[in-house]
Amino acid sequence: MAKENKSPKFPSRIQERHQRAQIREASIGPSREVPPSNRKQVPPPSPVPSRSFSSEYDAPSPSSAPASPQTFMPEPFELPRPRFHPRIEPNEQTDGYFEEPFGYAETQAASQLPHRRNLRAPRGKQSRRADTLGPAERQKRRRRKRIRSFLVIFAVLSIVVGGFGVAVMQFKGTGLIFSAPDYPGPGKGNVIVTIPPGSSGTQIGEILKKKGVVASAAAFKQAFKANARSAAIQAGQYNLQKQMSAAGAVAALLDPANKAEKTVTIPEGFTLWQVQDRLKNVCGFSDDDVKAAFANPGAIGLPAEAGGNAEGWLAPNTYSVSVDETPTSLIKQMVAGTVKELEKQNIPRAQWKTVLIKASILEREVNIGKYYPMVARVIQNRLENVTGPTVGKLDMDSTVLYGVRKSGGIPSEDDMKNDNPYNTYLHKGLPPTPIGAPGARAISAVLNPAPGDWYFYTTVNLQTGETKFAKTMAEQNKLVGELRKYCEANPGICK
Repeated sequence: MAKENKSPKFPSRIQERHQRAQIREASIGPSREVPPSNRKQVPPPSPVPSRSFSSEYDAPSPSSAPASPQTFMPEPFELPRPRFHPRIEPNEQTDGYFEEPFGYAETQAASQLPHRRNLRAPRGKQSRRADTLGPAERQKRRRRKRIRSFLVIFAVLSIVVGGFGVAVMQFKGTGLIFSAPDYPGPGKGNVIVTIPPGSSGTQIGEILKKKGVVASAAAFKQAFKANARSAAIQAGQYNLQKQMSAAGAVAALLDPANKAEKTVTIPEGFTLWQVQDRLKNVCGFSDDDVKAAFANPGAIGLPAEAGGNAEGWLAPNTYSVSVDETPTSLIKQMVAGTVKELEKQNIPRAQWKTVLIKASILEREVNIGKYYPMVARVIQNRLENVTGPTVGKLDMDSTVLYGVRKSGGIPSEDDMKNDNPYNTYLHKGLPPTPIGAPGARAISAVLNPAPGDWYFYTTVNLQTGETKFAKTMAEQNKLVGELRKYCEANPGICK
């Protein structure tokens, strides 16, 4: 009796998964997609009726199958094997690979074989759980990946665009990318430009741009960097033209002839009347304006210690005189310079006038720096020892000359006999006011005199300033003899 040929049953989903796992384990080893401990244990499916073959590709012959008029047995066929999948060898679990009509179960199992990209080892917990996720969860994961990718791309583009913008802003004023506006030159008209002290090339360019001298500050900055002498541009006022080229403006600022302001220099030891003459001759101030400025002690900032007399309070220095400068404002700068130096050397206000008187005598008596502390010691010894060789008198030629309104040379007999408060051969102690403008070096020497017991000194060479010191009158007389011989040999210098 022929065997009854039952039609194949459609396997359930669990059976298909179990069968697919068996086929995969037989071909590439146990699956790593879900740990066995976490798998839901299901009973194995009922075995599919199978027929043994001598080889994988042996087809059953018609004679070996039982004949049955009710059964139609088609010719056996070979399922296409994926090109990229390892060959599946038959075993006891895949023995019925070709038995069912049309190969339904095997076709379904083969279609579920893993793709080549899924043969890689999982790289994390999410990869091991990939096959357990439903369609909705997979869609969420893909959406999150797209969002992350978009954010990363957006961040990178933002950095690139921002960096490019910063680079453009940095190079915009250098002319490497964009050329700065500039006039062709040479310029027209006149304008006075004031350059403050410590101004940089960029700041000068902004000032010139506002005055209409250059077309842009960036063009001037380029020309400023291109000129090797641009660092020599000084603060002050300049006569420039409008609509100048940037390079022409730099060259004009380097030309002293274009300075609109004047400079006046007050040397150390200058007397009050010498300063007044310089203000009139160099600065162009009128005599009335200069006298009016000195007649107003409060306007020029003269301290009360000066007693209304500006002599000795005009600090020696070189001053810039702008086009709108006045005698009062310029003299005020000089007085402020002296006050600043006294405060810098920590001198009490009560001693300001005394220190200035002694320092002014040093400036008129000595012209070589190494003699300042030594002459300061002589002045100190003469004033302190009223019973000494000079009996408390200074006996200074410089004070005698100041009293007769002379600024240099050797006092004559008439000068020595002239009885005035500044004749220290006739009067003891210090003169009533300073006799000139002392510098910082003379002020420091008064505060720090050299140690010594000298009472006398004589400049034996008026050209070189050589000065010799003596302790007694006899030694001093010898030094005076040397000076007389020098004057006999150089009568024009000793007048």
